[in-house]
Amino acid sequence: MVAVPSLSVIADNARLADPPPQRVAVILDAKRRQVYAGAFERRGDEYAAVGEPALVEPAAWLASLPRPLWVMGEGVSYHAGAIDGADVTRLDAALWLPRADAVHRLGWRLACAGRFANARDLVPLYLRRPEAEEVWEQRHGISG
Repeated sequence: MVAVPSLSVIADNARLADPPPQRVAVILDAKRRQVYAGAFERRGDEYAAVGEPALVEPAAWLASLPRPLWVMGEGVSYHAGAIDGADVTRLDAALWLPRADAVHRLGWRLACAGRFANARDLVPLYLRRPEAEEVWEQRHGISG
């Protein structure tokens, strides 16, 4: 079993652009004017993560990344104002969603490199606690 990050799966779609961009930023809407985001750089025929995934305000995060920069992911539609003012290029919306063939491709590479995950230790990466927990704690006077 291998763990294939969702942001990496979406970034892999940039290979299908003509021509494939050197740098991409993947953003997914996280509500509350934030995005789940990852920056990637093309290395050969794959996109390698530059840094860790983050929960960020999109305009400030995009401003911190080197140019030229292309953006993709379903968060692009939700945060158009931040993106329009960021001096970035949008990749075609057809490339914004995860694809099963990318999961397979990336997973196969991880397996061939021996980067297996222990099934008992494999958990989703949550960059923020669920809103329901935060609301419950606020209503009950508990601070996390």
